[in-house]
Amino acid sequence: MNRYQDWLAWALTRLGWPGWAGAVLVVGALYVLLVQVGTMEAAATRMGRQAESLAQRPQAQTQVAVARDWRADLPPDQEGYARLAKLFAVAARTRLALAEGTYREVSDSKLGLTRLSISLPVTCSYPALRAFLAQTLNQEPALALESLRMSRDTIGATELAADLRFTLYLEAGQ
Repeated sequence: MNRYQDWLAWALTRLGWPGWAGAVLVVGALYVLLVQVGTMEAAATRMGRQAESLAQRPQAQTQVAVARDWRADLPPDQEGYARLAKLFAVAARTRLALAEGTYREVSDSKLGLTRLSISLPVTCSYPALRAFLAQTLNQEPALALESLRMSRDTIGATELAADLRFTLYLEAGQ
């Protein structure tokens, strides 16, 4: 037994600090393999069973029920141009000068919707344009910004030219 202890002591002194570091890493790797991976596999198995049970639930229970019809929030098509006047009022509040715009009304009787397409060219500063868009879209939920194109003449210019395209969705009258 004494000879075995002497041989072990000699081997440990020959290892030095790199050998000790390697031995600690090997022991750590064994710990991770035996303890940590086992618990991770158990958790993965448990989550797999939960996923299977959720997949077997009836489809109606997993879908979120819509509390109300989204069309109830749409203004009637008679109010289209009154809502357009609100858009101009927001432009005046944000000191945005609206140039001559184009408007087109398209009715879809199959869907029961009327779309009022609004195209507005404007020249303004970026903060004014941003304030106008934020206030307009927050005030009118049935209004959608379809496209926005901005340009400026030079890099140092504070004014920019923008083309705004909105669509106002309205409930078609029966």
